Amino acid sequence: MRVLVKFFGGIRKIVGASEKEYELKEGARVSDILQILLQNFPEIEREQVLFALNHKYATLEDELKDGDEVAIFPPVNGG
Repeated sequence: MRVLVKFFGGIRKIVGASEKEYELKEGARVSDILQILLQNFPEIEREQVLFALNHKYATLEDELKDGDEVAIFPPVNGG
């Protein structure tokens, strides 16, 4: 299955792209995306990040489906 991952803030700078598409096996979870990113960009581990799945906050345990969109972004502060 294919999943589109969008990057924001410091993560975008680390990855060097605003989005990338990943091919994953059925049953993959948000945590699988994070593991792929950590393997390729270990400096991401120093960043605090949140996840959204199809425009709703997500956890690492949320299961992905073909065509899903995952966003990875820093915590947002209000003021």
